[in-house]
Amino acid sequence: MNFQQIIFALNHYWSEQGCVILQPYDMEVGAGTFHPATFLGAIGPEPTRAAYVQPSRRPTDGRYGDNPNRLQHYFQYQVVLKPSPADFQNLYLGSLIELGIDPLLDDIRFVEDDWESPTLGAWGLGWEVWLNGMEITQVTYFQQAGGLECRPVTGEITYGLERIAMYVQGVDSVFDLDWNGHVSYGDLYHQNECEQSRYNFEIANTKTLFEQFNACELACQSLTEMSLPLPAYEQVLRASHVFNLLDARRTIGVTERAVYIGRVRALARMVAHCYFESREAKGFPRLDKIPPDLIDTPLPESTSGGSDEMGESATLLLEIGMEELPPLAVSKLGITLECELKMQLFETGLIASTQVNSKWYATPRRIAVEVESVSARREDIEKVRRGPSIERAIEADGSPTKAALGFAKGCGVAFDELETMENENGNFLAYRYTEFGKTAKELLPECIRLSISKLPINKRMRWGDFDHEFIRPVHWMALLHGSHVVPCEVFSIRSGSQTQGHRFHGQKQISLNEAQDYAEVLKNDGFVEADRTARKVSIQNQIQALEVNIGAKALEDENLLDEVTDLVEWPHAFCGEFSEEFLKLPQEVLISSMRKHQKYFPVLDAQNGLLAKFFGVANIQPSSKERARRIVVGNERVLRARLSDAKFFYEQDCKSPLEDKLSGLEHLVFHRKLGSVAKRAHRIEKLSAVIAKMMDADVQIACSAARLAKADLVSEMVGEFPDLQGVMGRYYAELDGYPSAVCQAIEEHYMPVAAGSKLPESDCGIAVAIADRIDALVGLSCAGEKAKGDRDPFSLRRMALAVLSMIIERQVDLDLMALLQTGADGYLDQARQVQEGSVISPEQESLDRLFEFMLERLRHYFLEQGYASDEFNAVYVLKPTRPLEFYKRLRAVSEFRKLEECSDLIAANKRIRNILNQSDYSDDMQPQSECFRETAEVVLFEQARVLSDQVKPLAQSSRHSDILRMLAVLRDPIDQFFDDVMVMDENLKLRNNRIALVGFVYSLFREVADISQLQAARKSSN
Repeated sequence: MNFQQIIFALNHYWSEQGCVILQPYDMEVGAGTFHPATFLGAIGPEPTRAAYVQPSRRPTDGRYGDNPNRLQHYFQYQVVLKPSPADFQNLYLGSLIELGIDPLLDDIRFVEDDWESPTLGAWGLGWEVWLNGMEITQVTYFQQAGGLECRPVTGEITYGLERIAMYVQGVDSVFDLDWNGHVSYGDLYHQNECEQSRYNFEIANTKTLFEQFNACELACQSLTEMSLPLPAYEQVLRASHVFNLLDARRTIGVTERAVYIGRVRALARMVAHCYFESREAKGFPRLDKIPPDLIDTPLPESTSGGSDEMGESATLLLEIGMEELPPLAVSKLGITLECELKMQLFETGLIASTQVNSKWYATPRRIAVEVESVSARREDIEKVRRGPSIERAIEADGSPTKAALGFAKGCGVAFDELETMENENGNFLAYRYTEFGKTAKELLPECIRLSISKLPINKRMRWGDFDHEFIRPVHWMALLHGSHVVPCEVFSIRSGSQTQGHRFHGQKQISLNEAQDYAEVLKNDGFVEADRTARKVSIQNQIQALEVNIGAKALEDENLLDEVTDLVEWPHAFCGEFSEEFLKLPQEVLISSMRKHQKYFPVLDAQNGLLAKFFGVANIQPSSKERARRIVVGNERVLRARLSDAKFFYEQDCKSPLEDKLSGLEHLVFHRKLGSVAKRAHRIEKLSAVIAKMMDADVQIACSAARLAKADLVSEMVGEFPDLQGVMGRYYAELDGYPSAVCQAIEEHYMPVAAGSKLPESDCGIAVAIADRIDALVGLSCAGEKAKGDRDPFSLRRMALAVLSMIIERQVDLDLMALLQTGADGYLDQARQVQEGSVISPEQESLDRLFEFMLERLRHYFLEQGYASDEFNAVYVLKPTRPLEFYKRLRAVSEFRKLEECSDLIAANKRIRNILNQSDYSDDMQPQSECFRETAEVVLFEQARVLSDQVKPLAQSSRHSDILRMLAVLRDPIDQFFDDVMVMDENLKLRNNRIALVGFVYSLFREVADISQLQAARKSSN
C-alpha cells in the first residue's frame, strides 16, 4: 500500500463503523488530539464517531531532514468514539488487518500508557500499541478534558501514519515512502523538514514568540468572557504552538516549562467550561444524531456450563478478564485478590481457615485465584438471643410481664418456648435458635465484590457510558465452584464458565469444566501461561539458552525481567543485533535506549563490555524460522532508528566544547521570576564554593563543576534523553580534558534522582548537589511556588529530601538555616543588578517558612527510618538547624527509651514542663543554694550542678547518648524532690527558687531534646 492507500483504507474502514470522515483542522497543532473533534468532542454528553487525518507539528522533533525516522511535521490518523464501545480494542485490531498487518506474523503489544496532555488539562488511560517493538498507535480512554470529567468516556485512537507506512512498505527511511505510486514522501516534504527545522531551532525570534504567547493568552480570556469558545480555542492552539517553538529554541527551562504548561492548561479549562455551557444552552443537539446500535454497550450474556448442583466442598475459581494491565500492577493485583478473597471466604464461613491451599494467577489480561475446600454451604450456627432479666420478666405470681411477652413476640415464639439462662450478672430470659447456613451461591457474590473493591489501584478509570471504575475495562468473569457456575455480576459483567485465551494465538472462548483445571486448560488450549512464576522462569530459561548460544550474558536487571514477564502471556525470547558503530556512543545511552524505551536486555561480553546485541521477548510464538526472523528484523529496525537518533545527537554535541554551550543557558528560562539558567548556574557556583569550604573540599574543583553542571541542558542528547542529565555533562567534560574530579562532580550533582537512589560519592559532588537544590528551593519558595497535597509540580519535596539525605547519610555537618540564607544572598546580589525586577528578593519570613517545610520533610525521612513521631517531636521543638546534629540527638532519644529510668524521667519532665508553663519562669532564673530548705532540693541541686559541668563539653562534641545516660541518675533525686518538696510554696522567694531549680534540671535534658514530648516508654524493636 502507498501512503494515500493507507489513508483511503482507514477512511473506508472507519466509515463502515459509523464514523464521520472529517478534514484536518487548518491550524498548527501538536497532535490529532488538539483537533476540536477530539478535545471539544470529548466534553459533554453528546455521542460522536469521527475519523480524520491531522497534519501535526512538534518543532523539537525536527532533524533538518537528516534523520530517516524523526520529523517535525508528520501525519496522524485520529479516530474518536464516544461513548467508547465494548469492542474498542478489537475494532482497532480490525483496522490493522485492513492494512494487511497479521497479528500472528508480527508481535503486536498493548503497552501501558498513562496518557496526559498537560496543556489541555486532559488525561486518560490506555496503551501504546507496539508492532515488533515500534510504537505505531496510541489507544486511550479519555477520563478528563479541559479539567472536566468525560461522561460518557471518549475512546481515542491515534495512528502514526508514517511508522505504519514504513512497516507496510518495508522501507527504512520515511523519505523513501511511496506516496501515490509516482511521488515519494521525500519529494513532498524533505525540503520542508530542512527549512522548518532551521526556523524552529535557529531563526524563530524568541522575543516575538513571548509577545505572541501573551497576546494569545489575553485574546483567549477575552473571547471566553464573550462566550465564544470556538475562536477562544484557536487562541489556545496558537499559544500551545508558540510554547512548542520556545521549547525548540531552548528558551524555557524545566521549571519555567511547568509554569507555561500551567498557563496553557488554564486557558484550555476556561474554553472547556465555556464550550460545555454553550452546548448545554442549546440542549445538547447531537444527543440523538448517532444510531443507538452504534453506541449502546450491551451487557454480556452469562456463559454457563458445568453441572447445576454444587457439591459439599470444592475448589473455587475466580478469574477477571480485562484489557491489558499496567505491568507493575499485574502481580500485585493477583496477590491481593488471593488474600482478600480468602479473608472474605473465611469471614463468611465458607472456608475453615485462611491457611487453606490456594493459588493466584496473573497475566496482562487476567487475574485469577483458586481456593481449595470451599464449602457449598456455611455451617448452621446455634445462637442465643438475650431478653430481660428474670426480675423484669416474671411477676410475683409467676406470670410473664409485658417485657417478657414483648420479647417472645419479637422472637416469633410463645412465652413458654423461652428458657432461663445465667451469667455473672444474674438470670435472664433467652431464646435459643439455629441460624441455618446460607449457600455459597448466596454468599459468594458479595465476597467477590468486596474482594475486588479492596484491590490496590493507583489510577482508576471509567469506560463506555458506565459509572464503574477499575484499573482497565473488564470483559469477562469466570466463577466456578468445582464444576458449577456461581451466578454473580460485577462491572455489568455476568459470571460464567468460559475464559479467553491469548489475544492472537488462543481461542476467544474456552470452556472450563472444572475449577482446578484452569491453568492447564489455558496453557494447552489458550496459549497462556497463567502462572506468573512459571512465565518468569520460562523467560529466564529462554534467555539463558540464548546466552549459551552466543557465548555472552544479559545485563542483570530484575526490575526489567519482572516488567517483561508482566507484558506477555506466551513469551518467546529472541536475540537481535545492531551495528557496532553504535558502540562508540556512551554506554548509558545504549542501555537507556534498550532497557527503558524498548524493554530489551543489553548483552555483555566476558569483560562486562557491551556487545552489539540485545535480547527481546515477544508475546507470540512464531510458527517457523522465517516468521521468527521477521520479528527479530522488525525489532532491530526500531532499535537502529533510536540509536541513529542518539548518534546524530552525540555527534552534533561533540562539534563544540562543553564551555561553548554555556551561552545557550542565557536564553534558557529557569523561572519567569527567577531569571535564566545562566544566572542560576552563577548562583550555584558561588554557593558551591561556600559549601565546599565548609566541608574542607577542593573549592576550585567544586566551582569548576558547578559552572559547567548545567551546560548539558542545551545539548541535543539531553534534549532527547532527559534522564541522562549530568551523565552527558560528564562525558563531554571528559572529552574536553577536564580533571576527573570535575567530571565526576558534574554527573553527581543530579544525585539522588529519587528517594532512596544513589547519593554523590565525592565531596565536590555533594557540595554542588546541595547547592543546586538549595538555590532552587529558595528561589521557587520565595517566588510563591508551593507543594500542595498530592501536587508538587516543581518537586520541592524531592529536592528538600535530597538535601537532607545527603547531609545526614554523607555525614556533612552543615547548618541548614545558614545554607538557606546563603542561597538567598545569591538572589539578593542578582536582584541589585536587575532593574526590571526579574529576580526575586527573598525575605526572612519566606526563609523561615522554607526552613519549617524542610523540617517536615526531615520528619518524613526519619519516620521512614523507623523513628517514632514523638521522638522526632522531642528534638523538633528545640529547632536545631543542623540536620546531622538533629539526627544525632534523635538517635540518642531513641536509645534513651531503652533505659530502665526512661518512664520515670519522661513523667518527671512532663511535670516540670507543666510547672514552668504555669509560672513566670525565664531562662535567666538561677537557683540559689542559700534558699534551699529541704534536703531533697539540696541533693537534686548538687547532683544537677555536678552533671552540668560534665554535660557542657559532651554537648559541644555531640555525645548526646552519653548525656542522656548520665542524666538518668537524676531519676531518684527528682522523684524524691517531688515527694518531699512543695514547689508552689506560698513563700514567693522559696517558690521562685524551686521553679529555678526544676528549670535548671529541665535545661540539662534540653541540651539533647525535650524529653517531656515523649509518650510512654517504647521498647526497642531490636
